[in-house]
Amino acid sequence: MVKYKGEHGNCDVPLSFPADPQLASWVASQRHRKKTGSLSEERAQRLTEIGFNWSGSRQRLAEKAVAVNRVGLPQQVEHDSDEHLYKVTGEYIQYNGSGPRPPKLEKYLQRHGGDFPSSIILPRSPLVFRIGNSDSTPAFVRKIKWPGKGPLPEDVLEYLNENGVLPPHS
Repeated sequence: MVKYKGEHGNCDVPLSFPADPQLASWVASQRHRKKTGSLSEERAQRLTEIGFNWSGSRQRLAEKAVAVNRVGLPQQVEHDSDEHLYKVTGEYIQYNGSGPRPPKLEKYLQRHGGDFPSSIILPRSPLVFRIGNSDSTPAFVRKIKWPGKGPLPEDVLEYLNENGVLPPHS
């Protein structure tokens, strides 16, 4: 952890850290152990002193996410263009991490100590969603285009909220 902080300037190891997956797993374990009361006071204190991120908030980790470029070297990735679909009280709410948060998401965060709910990260490329009965002839399948950023079409959100997954897309 100390080595990571020296290299990155923080202790916000992403949940998925290709450069050191064992470190990412260890961080998750420390958070879980503290939450369940099985982490020693001494270790918790030492980690706090070096700036360990106890909340593990998905949003804060996404802001500091690290990717691996073609040469295999870590590089910072900006999250501003990542569109997330957060599941809040049984429905999905779209938010890309910039600007004011939707009221339902803000209320959820206040109730859950700033921890973001589970989310689906949308691809950054344009998509064509197909909505309709797969047993139907192609004429009965609606194709809905999404440019890869901005709000999802209402029909796609409706499908997602009813089925818990995005419609088939290409």
